Amino acid sequence: MRSTFFPILALAMTAASISACHKENDPGNNPIPPPQKFVKKLTASENDFQSFQFNSLGNISSYTSQWQNSVEGGISTYTRQLTYDGGRLVRSTNQSGRIEYKYEGSRLSGSDNFLSNGRKLSTHNFFYNESGRITELVETIVEPDEVAATRIHYSYRNDGNPGRIDYQIKQVGSEVFVNSFSKVYEEYDDRPNPVPAAILEHFIPNQQLFRNNPKQIR
Repeated sequence: MRSTFFPILALAMTAASISACHKENDPGNNPIPPPQKFVKKLTASENDFQSFQFNSLGNISSYTSQWQNSVEGGISTYTRQLTYDGGRLVRSTNQSGRIEYKYEGSRLSGSDNFLSNGRKLSTHNFFYNESGRITELVETIVEPDEVAATRIHYSYRNDGNPGRIDYQIKQVGSEVFVNSFSKVYEEYDDRPNPVPAAILEHFIPNQQLFRNNPKQIR
């Protein structure tokens, strides 16, 4: 089975909007306070929008993305429902399947990802720096064809915003991740970013990926 890395990645980019070792002066170690308010809907047109619903603790309970997928007017809708045990994210479901989350102590450490027929597709493992900010997400494919694993690596700027995100793949039979492409964030404004950030399809509680709003990306 092929990795869902690139289809999921495209969706996550529209929504954006072992512990990793870092030096003490790593800007990624600076805690990022959450914004006072999150946006509930982003609208490009009547048929193109993203909407968020929140529970009483301020965590996302559902996410919907709708877009026009052809000049003939076809509409596609993607919806994800998130389930919590208190403030702990335990499950996420959509039309294609479900995600079940795992913890080490109080920290979300990974997930098992299943298709709607119950077949396990992959596992995701999350890696953090010393202050609890995410630095890597590694996906391991259960039944790979060509790509055995994917990795997303986050590097942070001095202002605490992501400076670079690398998207990497590891082929079957290889032990090395090869960079597929990168996004470099060269400039941000000074306003709080109110859009909940998805890391692939994961809306991780208490993870504020973008402190401000990107102005220039290459």
